[in-house]
Amino acid sequence: TRWYHRHYSVQYGDGLWGTMIINGPSTANYDIDLGTFPLTDWFYQSIFTVNAATLHANGPPTSQNVLVNGTMTSAHGGKYAVTTLTPGKSHLLRIINVGINNYLTVGLDGHKMKVITSDFTPIVPYETDSITLAVGQRYDVIITANSTIDNYWLRVGTGGRCDGPNANAANIRSIFRYAGANETNPRNTTAPVPLKTGCKDEANVVPYAKTEVPQDMPKALEVGFDDDLGSSGNLVQWLVNGSAILMDLQYPTLQSVFDGNDTFNPKRHVLEWQYWVIQQGPMAPPVPHPIHNH
Repeated sequence: TRWYHRHYSVQYGDGLWGTMIINGPSTANYDIDLGTFPLTDWFYQSIFTVNAATLHANGPPTSQNVLVNGTMTSAHGGKYAVTTLTPGKSHLLRIINVGINNYLTVGLDGHKMKVITSDFTPIVPYETDSITLAVGQRYDVIITANSTIDNYWLRVGTGGRCDGPNANAANIRSIFRYAGANETNPRNTTAPVPLKTGCKDEANVVPYAKTEVPQDMPKALEVGFDDDLGSSGNLVQWLVNGSAILMDLQYPTLQSVFDGNDTFNPKRHVLEWQYWVIQQGPMAPPVPHPIHNH
């Protein structure tokens, strides 16, 4: 399961993204593929307006809502997304956090999730009540429809002080409806699924196909952020190896490679790598921040 997004500044936060499925091996069997299930925090202002204010703020911005599979209710209306389950069948759900800021935790009332894939990596299956997704993460889970034919809440919680606040945090959910059930909202007769709290990654992720990496570390890179006190006030920048990236949008690095040009402007901070071993240093601020590559 994969997703793509616009990469000019924060533009994808306004909705310029989509999901992809690349068929491959699965570490557990299922009957029905429900497809992708994207989640995203949602700002009612333009994301560029939000970003301009955030660069000079003391903390992350407040998003107004979270869209679950493209929709959500609010004080002004809206609707819940509805997913149909076939009684007695197992269903593959491809959950993706395509948001820009919020950690999200997902669980379905009255049901367990069997987790079989983390990002592009098939993993040893494990069962859980809920899973936590940082921005950009994807998990493939199997849900077996073995409960009473009814409607059930899928609940989505935000990260709990490890990301920006969400104004609708207590009400983010969607409906999972068994085929044959009445087309109504869940009646809350099933105990709410316990959602994980905090900002930690899933602890039970074990690759199904194991590989080894050497113990030596040829290069260490420090990742963090910096408050730049300039004439315009406080400016927050994320840094890799002490520097922020400066891109030439007219000549991206991939185009340079296609042209056979391997001499890069030092401001691009181009690095060669084969594998990453990511560790948080003892002096780093206690701000979980997942790292991914493209």
